[in-house]
Amino acid sequence: MSGLPGVNITIKNGLGRVNPTDDACAGMIVSGTVTTGYTTLGTVVQLFSLQAFIDLGFTEANNALAYNDVKNFYDEAGEGAELWLMVVSDATLLATLCDNATTGTSVKTLLNAANGRIRILSINRKPPVAYTSVYTTGLGGVDDDCYGAIAKLQVVADNFAAAFKPFRAILVGQGFRSTTIGTLDLKTLVANRVAVLIGGINTGIVSCGLLLGRFASIPVQRNPGRVKDGMIMLTGATFPDGTAVNSIEASWNSIHDKGYIFFRNYYGKAGFFVTDDPTCAANSNDYCSFARGRVIDKALVIAYATMVEELNDDIEVEQTTGYISAAVIGSWQSNVENALMQNMTGEVSGSPVCFIEPKQNFLSSDTIAVGISIVPKGYAKKINITLGMTNPFKTA
Repeated sequence: MSGLPGVNITIKNGLGRVNPTDDACAGMIVSGTVTTGYTTLGTVVQLFSLQAFIDLGFTEANNALAYNDVKNFYDEAGEGAELWLMVVSDATLLATLCDNATTGTSVKTLLNAANGRIRILSINRKPPVAYTSVYTTGLGGVDDDCYGAIAKLQVVADNFAAAFKPFRAILVGQGFRSTTIGTLDLKTLVANRVAVLIGGINTGIVSCGLLLGRFASIPVQRNPGRVKDGMIMLTGATFPDGTAVNSIEASWNSIHDKGYIFFRNYYGKAGFFVTDDPTCAANSNDYCSFARGRVIDKALVIAYATMVEELNDDIEVEQTTGYISAAVIGSWQSNVENALMQNMTGEVSGSPVCFIEPKQNFLSSDTIAVGISIVPKGYAKKINITLGMTNPFKTA
């Protein structure tokens, strides 16, 4: 033995922790034009403040939509929030941007530039003056370009989720007409990773950045319409055609039930609030709510980060049965449950459960099935009150 006598202590990792997830990392695609500091459309830039955006030469005068979206994002999310931005030509169709097959500038361009960090994404467009919305689906609601983009965007989102880089997207409800709402019901679609926003500022510009910023500022399980979180930074709310939201209050329930998100007010409270967080999926779908989707995405990322450490490891099996060792099962289950609890406390109800069936034919397949279940938070979306009068007089 060499060296002086002494006591050596090695500090080890044993809590099963994983790196914090990028829950609030946001991406934004918005139509606009080049500036003195942003000289090529389709370039991806990483921002942490509105000032950094302004320093690129963007102003409300030269890029009204992009400026409002980024400003609204930081009004809600706060300075320091991470935003990956890509500005594209207003001639670029939504369906082209959202197509997994597009080889040029697309949603994938932004996502790949951020190396899978983006968890929430908005896509906004104000078409050029010469653009004419077409409604050949015969259903109305949004125009054909937007309608086609929904399914395409879901394909991209599914592919990234399969690669453990999940994201949820907010798509501008292009072509929505408040006077001819149509019968297009987004809840009949199969796109639970996509939400359509038709709420805007009082100039008729849809405020995707506002909703994106609200999502970036709240925990994953939170509904963006939670009244306790306060009003959104909006002085007047409109639909995409410029119609004031309050002028067609009688249609709110119908529009909401078709799966659209917009901004509304509540009697007796100042300001405007997000209506709800529906996605383009049936209400029977577990992820018909944007928030529920963010919760499962976070659990997916944590479970992957925990279990990938075990990949290709040699596994002890019971000598007489061939079953996976009880010690291995206990260790894996504990690691997963600890990682989920330490990173999702307050975002789910109770404790997540990981279960590994010991009687698996592991030696023949080299495959282990792992089951993980979490109980989500509930939401008080309807409050029914029975109110009446009573006579306190009691006869003998």
